[in-house]
Amino acid sequence: MNAIAIRRATSDDLEQLTPLWQMEGLAADELAPRFTEFIVAVDADNRIHAAIGLNAVGDQGELHSEVIGVAENGDQLRSVVWPKLKLICQGYGLLRLWTRLGSPFWRAQGFHHPKPAIAEQMPGEFGVPDPDWLVMPLKGSDALAESVDRHMTMLRAMNEAETERTREMARRMKFIAGILLVLVGAMVAIWSLVLFRVLPGLKDGRFR
Repeated sequence: MNAIAIRRATSDDLEQLTPLWQMEGLAADELAPRFTEFIVAVDADNRIHAAIGLNAVGDQGELHSEVIGVAENGDQLRSVVWPKLKLICQGYGLLRLWTRLGSPFWRAQGFHHPKPAIAEQMPGEFGVPDPDWLVMPLKGSDALAESVDRHMTMLRAMNEAETERTREMARRMKFIAGILLVLVGAMVAIWSLVLFRVLPGLKDGRFR
């Protein structure tokens, strides 16, 4: 294979891209207006050997519609395209990449099936969630998300424990207040009884 250069697709590339898309059974008429999403691998004669789309939505990206001119050169071409894709992702500030591309090459780069909590964050513009989707964190975003989740879970547990301690203290204070109220009531009753018995004697002069 001759020396390969990697660049963004232009409208002039549609003449070559369209038959490649059709060869892979892709909807060429839908992809043509999106040609600016594509990265192409070309030789010195500007012949396209491979192309792949990168759709960015917010801080999420999707690799899609991969086409390889000669299947035997697939992984070699992917290994040349991938560094360029990573640079573009960095320029876009993407935190996570999604794909349904089935080549083992992409799994070898770190793509894997997402956990349910991560799968829920896939933008709807990429399609409907299904088991074929793979994800790859960029800049340690998923590790950070999991760390934040663990931290939040710990905080919730601590808050629940603190709330329970506060409730237990309130129950104890209520119990103690009840006992004090009973004691005060008993003391008042005793003093009332004493006064009830003593006051008549004071009036009669018996305690002079």
